Amino acid sequence: MSNPSESVVPTAMPAIPDPRPQAQSRFRPAAAMIIGAGAAVVINAGIGQAAQAIGVSPAFPYLTPQVYLPATAVMSLLAAVGWLIIWRLVQRPARVLRILVPALLVVSFVPDLLVALTAAPGTNDALGFAALMTMHAVIAGAVSLAMSRAMR
Repeated sequence: MSNPSESVVPTAMPAIPDPRPQAQSRFRPAAAMIIGAGAAVVINAGIGQAAQAIGVSPAFPYLTPQVYLPATAVMSLLAAVGWLIIWRLVQRPARVLRILVPALLVVSFVPDLLVALTAAPGTNDALGFAALMTMHAVIAGAVSLAMSRAMR
């Protein structure tokens, strides 16, 4: 015979956890924004210097530090804010970002290509535009890596 104290009592179903991991504090995303932007600035400075060293024309106006360093910092911070907004508002942010980040990266190439096609003589440098496009990819990669680590 079975013992009444051994009877199985049904229990409530456990709550389904939110599939969006939340940051442990407000500090983590803010730190990730700064780290991502800082990493992008440092790497893009190296790309700019390397492009100048291997022959990008000094007349190419977009690869001067006073142009690309502030642009890198501002665009990195804007990308990180976009990451945060999507992470907080979308049910499956990782899935959305997996599609959105590469799509926006490709869209970010459009102004470079348009300028390359319409640039004045002496300012149209294919290597320079390749360096700029590489800088766009660096921003996307640095911000995505930093933010994905912070939002775990």
